[in-house]
Amino acid sequence: MVAEQPVVCSPLSVVVNGAGKRRLVVNLRHVNHYLKVQKFKYEDLRVAMLLFKPDVMGAGVWPLLKDLEDPELRRLAQSLPATVLRSRADSTTKKYLGVYQRWKTWAEARREVPAFPVKDIHLALYPQHLSESVQSRAAVEEAVHALSWLHEVAGLESVGTSPIVQATLAGLRRMLARPKSRKEPVTADMLKEMVEAAGPDPSLTDVRLLSMFLVAFAGFL
Repeated sequence: MVAEQPVVCSPLSVVVNGAGKRRLVVNLRHVNHYLKVQKFKYEDLRVAMLLFKPDVMGAGVWPLLKDLEDPELRRLAQSLPATVLRSRADSTTKKYLGVYQRWKTWAEARREVPAFPVKDIHLALYPQHLSESVQSRAAVEEAVHALSWLHEVAGLESVGTSPIVQATLAGLRRMLARPKSRKEPVTADMLKEMVEAAGPDPSLTDVRLLSMFLVAFAGFL
C-alpha cells in the first residue's frame, strides 16, 4: 500500500541464469514506448586515438566544423574524422600516432618548439636528432611522413614538402645508408670443389642442387 499512486511501477521477476543462479530482473519494457530513440555510433580506434590529441583536432579546418548550424552539415562533419583517417591503413595510422606522441614529447621539452602545427625548420631539426639518437634511416623517414600526414589530416599544407625538410631528409638518407657489400662471384673452381665434395655416390638432393648450380653457371657464361 502506498499513499499516492506511482507514476511508473516496474514489476520484478526472477530468472535463472546459465549457472543455475536466480537473478532479479526489472521489467521496463513498458517504459520504452515513452522514450525517444536517437541514433549514435561508437568511434573506431583510430578516431578515438586522434580525438585524444586536441592539438591536432583543434587546428586547421576542424574548429570551423564546430560553427556549422545546418543539421545535415553537422551530421556529415561528425563522420568526417573517420573518413579522413581511412586515408591510411589501420596499422599505419596507429604507427603515425605513436610517432606523433614521441615528437610531441620531444617538442614539449623545448620551449620554442610548438608541437602542432609543425614548423618546417623544427621538422628539419627533429630528424637530425633521430639520426644521432637512434641512427635509423627508417625512423627518420617515418617521422617526416607521419608529421606531414597529420598536417594533411588537419587540412594544412604538408610540412614534409618544405625545401629544408627535403634537403635534410636527402642528406640523412645518404649518411645513414649502409654500405653495400658486394658478394664474390661463383667461379668454376668453386663448382668443381662442390662436385668433388659430393663424392662418387651423391644423394638425390645433392645431385639436384649441383645440377641447378651448374646449369645456372653455364647460362651466365
